[in-house]
Amino acid sequence: LDGVGKSIGMDMNIFHLIEGELKPVMDEILSQSKAKDELLWISRDAINSLRVIPRHVRWFLREFSKKNYSFDINLKGHQGPLDSISRSMQFVGFTFLTSILTLAGAMFIKDIQITSLQSIPTISWVFWIMSLVIFLRGLICIRK
Repeated sequence: LDGVGKSIGMDMNIFHLIEGELKPVMDEILSQSKAKDELLWISRDAINSLRVIPRHVRWFLREFSKKNYSFDINLKGHQGPLDSISRSMQFVGFTFLTSILTLAGAMFIKDIQITSLQSIPTISWVFWIMSLVIFLRGLICIRK
């Protein structure tokens, strides 16, 4: 309304126009009797809601004492994803160990001229076979 009034050139103050009707409405909303009524209804609802709490507390304490004041946390539906994360972390560890053993085997042949498979040092073959076995163990672990 303010934008329309400016576009047609009218100078209108809406709050000044409704000031006469606004005061009685605000007096009724903010009156002391209205506030008392609202407080009465709120307290009545709160008391009805609070009556339920002692029953639940009594039940909880009774059940808690039956179990020797111990409680178990049972997570249902989360075991599968947690197992998957655990297997993935194991696979990462196996892969890391595989890369270290592969690099260790390669470090022994860095200064040697390789002409055939027999010229590769035995220790390199041992590291590479261990690396292969550990990698296959990681694959088996992730496939479970």
